[in-house]
Amino acid sequence: KNVNLNVLNELVSRWPKSEYIQEAQFRRGEILFIQQDYAGAEQAYQVVLDNGSGSRFYEQSLYKHGWSCFKQGFYPPGIESFLTLMDRKLGMLEEVDVATKVDSLSRADRELFDDTMRVMSLVFSYEDGADSIRSYVEEHQSSNYVYLLYQSLADLYLEKERYSDAAGVFQAYAADYPEHFEAPVFQAQSIEAYKDGGFPSLVFESKKQYVSIYGLTADYWNSWVPEQRPEVVAELRVSLSDLAQYDHFRAQQDKDPEAYAAAAEWYQKYLDYFPNDPDAAERTFLLAEALMESAQPLEAMQAYQKVAYNYQEFPEAADAGFAAILASRAYAQTLSSEAAVAWDAQQIMEDLKFANAYPDEMKSSSVLISVAEQLFENQRFTAASIVAGEVLTREPAAADEFQQVAWRVVSHARFDQASYVYAEQAYRELAQQDISSSEQDEVQQRIAASIFRQAEADQLAGNIDAAVANYLRIDGSSDIKAKAVFDAATLL
Repeated sequence: KNVNLNVLNELVSRWPKSEYIQEAQFRRGEILFIQQDYAGAEQAYQVVLDNGSGSRFYEQSLYKHGWSCFKQGFYPPGIESFLTLMDRKLGMLEEVDVATKVDSLSRADRELFDDTMRVMSLVFSYEDGADSIRSYVEEHQSSNYVYLLYQSLADLYLEKERYSDAAGVFQAYAADYPEHFEAPVFQAQSIEAYKDGGFPSLVFESKKQYVSIYGLTADYWNSWVPEQRPEVVAELRVSLSDLAQYDHFRAQQDKDPEAYAAAAEWYQKYLDYFPNDPDAAERTFLLAEALMESAQPLEAMQAYQKVAYNYQEFPEAADAGFAAILASRAYAQTLSSEAAVAWDAQQIMEDLKFANAYPDEMKSSSVLISVAEQLFENQRFTAASIVAGEVLTREPAAADEFQQVAWRVVSHARFDQASYVYAEQAYRELAQQDISSSEQDEVQQRIAASIFRQAEADQLAGNIDAAVANYLRIDGSSDIKAKAVFDAATLL
């Protein structure tokens, strides 16, 4: 080899304009490189490069010139040679064809390519990481293949278990080339890098960043449509779901209203983006729960109602309907007295809607009872009787406690309406219920009063016989028995 080198040295010295000068210098460079004379090799390869790109030794000289500089620690000129080689191989391709081109390289060319990427990554890691890539590629046709540089550097960091650095490289590329096909892929890889490194808080933050950049209303979708990027949409679903679960769990652990509000925002965003998701009912229910816990009863009510009446096949749909009623009542507590009165009418309609939608639910009877009592308090006696009557006609029968309240509402409502015949019947049914002795006494007095009012009505109508009969059938224990007998005697 020394002999060959001496001959080559003499050739390039005596005939620098020879037609063989490029090959001679290339051969010199190869020998000097093997001898680890990297400075001499660099100079020899440089002569080949200075003689133009037409030589068949040009590309190989670029590669070896880059390595010669690297061996000496001269990183910038070495990187320039490597990038020039990349420009020649990939710079003229369309972005979508770069990966195909790399995959189709011959075994030898692929080894050269991988080796080039490896050494450039080492240089970037020695210098300023992603910032170095930015500065080096400014003068090169690298916008189409630059993602390979970022990927290679990130892979090197991962290999060295520098997970945060790797994630930073992935995120830097996504920020530098936001509309590139690979940008969301890199952003997703940053999440995985933080996972691999065991940084849960950074995983959370990187997922938030992913949602911010690739949410379906983000600027990214001005250049793409979701159908073109199903993998991006899939990652968006996962990130939104994970963010919601993370904040919801944190809220449940700490009882933190702000964390509940944050979880609600993630659930709402998920539903805004994916309204037809198979799990929409469950997510809407979780949204309602989070809204309720974060003191947003009106919004919680609306979410519960959506679950109850849009997703009735959902296992917890009935629970959602009842929760909507509770949320509505909680919201009423925040209103002024005037607004609360107006809200009561809407509340009653919602309660009845629930009872009609879920008649077999035990809670349905309790809701009807509540409505009946509310209507009675508002002196809407007919409506109160109708609603309470529905409880009494339910199949299967409502619980005894609900039937007892229903008879109480019906009897009092009928009495206050002057429907004394029906009031008497209702009071007699109430008397059959398991009520206290004091209430039993009151009911018996009410029965007597109902009969007395019937007798008075008959008397006013001139139906003396019926009036007398009613006066006389009042129970002897009643406080008005004496008056009833006296009135009957007077009529007779």
